[in-house]
Amino acid sequence: MIRSASALSKSHWNAVATSRRCGRARSWRRSTAAATLRPSSSCSGSIAAIAGRRNDGRSSSSSSSNGKRPRFRADANRAWDVASARAFVDELRRASDSALDAIEFVEEPLEAQTDNGGRRDLGVQVAALEAFADGGGLGYALDETLADLAVLRDRDFDWIAADLRGAFGGESAGRTGCVAFVLKPALLGLELSMRIAKLARGELGIAPVFSSSFDSGIGLAYAAILAAVADDSPRSSSSSSLERFSHGLGTFGMLRGDTLSPPFESYVNE
Repeated sequence: MIRSASALSKSHWNAVATSRRCGRARSWRRSTAAATLRPSSSCSGSIAAIAGRRNDGRSSSSSSSNGKRPRFRADANRAWDVASARAFVDELRRASDSALDAIEFVEEPLEAQTDNGGRRDLGVQVAALEAFADGGGLGYALDETLADLAVLRDRDFDWIAADLRGAFGGESAGRTGCVAFVLKPALLGLELSMRIAKLARGELGIAPVFSSSFDSGIGLAYAAILAAVADDSPRSSSSSSLERFSHGLGTFGMLRGDTLSPPFESYVNE
């Protein structure tokens, strides 16, 4: 169904306010850098930046506009095996004692794990990720794993929720190495993204982070609204100290234009 111009305009204007409450997309791009990093010589510059060191090896005093040192997110896109993931952590430790503290989380640090029958299994995946978090001292986030689970369970929220509760709920709530669920409404859908976000925040002690898939301003507007609602939703007792991460709505800066006029970018605070 095509929404009327007035309805679209209302959603667009709502996104003006909510985008400022969910991390300020442009500010997110400056204060939290997300990059694909690999444990090899090709990522030495990135690790140096995380460690706060210049190319000549001396300490760098670089900071964000608010005077605080920038924090980083690494996204391996499930490309690393266990040995490669450990090598990345080891490189960070060698670069600087404070380098690990500069990482908010590593998104999908391990390749897809399978059971003895060769089938992808959430329990096996989480077990491997927990071993990575325990051994390396870095929290992780799920992204592709959630998308795969949605496909496996035919987008049935009750099934999906049962799987996630089994992996992160109960006595484990708020005590696992998983610190964030990265939710892409363009892939998961609006309703399923919101329900997973509420489950994560309200029961599992995991922060929902809404992100775009290079969406137009229309998609970003809806993602901004969902992010603001999720941030204001109730938290469980195990989530009382849950960290609130900036949402990933800064991809508009990578696009030449927008389907909205004025564009989504014009409503984002510097």
